Amino acid sequence: MSINSSGCAPLYDSRITNAALSRSSDDQHWEPPHAGAGAVHPAPGEQTDSGVSTMSGEHDVPDAPAYPYHGPPALQRPIESALRRVVDPEVAMSIVDVGLVYAVTIDGDRLVLLLTMTSPACPVADVIVDDIHAELARVLPAPTEIEIELVWEPPWTPERMSPQAKAFMGW
Repeated sequence: MSINSSGCAPLYDSRITNAALSRSSDDQHWEPPHAGAGAVHPAPGEQTDSGVSTMSGEHDVPDAPAYPYHGPPALQRPIESALRRVVDPEVAMSIVDVGLVYAVTIDGDRLVLLLTMTSPACPVADVIVDDIHAELARVLPAPTEIEIELVWEPPWTPERMSPQAKAFMGW
């Protein structure tokens, strides 16, 4: 697999603009909106205000996640929804659809998420990890500790992508 100039595996179509990839200094204090009564979530494949395709809407959570889940059944769907709201800015798709989430385990007051990137040199890893923390903190009971472990084995391959993501990429 080749690596592009940004250090990530070249997944996205060159027609996707980098406008959605930039973060201003104001973004450091941004908090995602809390879903409540009247909250509007984009439909699958619909673009958000930032121009990012969600691939999976909040209401489009499959019965079985795309990764192993070990934890309380009552938390499985909220965690899946939270992870589907996290977008890999390099490809403008959910980290679940891209296949970056390898496993989620909850043991008591601790959640461990095994996560990979398309390349160890991927420059947006910190952005993705920060977004995961923010989204999971919204759905987990306090005081759940969130631990995200970056793993490189097995290496990420395009076969990990969801059928929707492959279709979006034209594969």
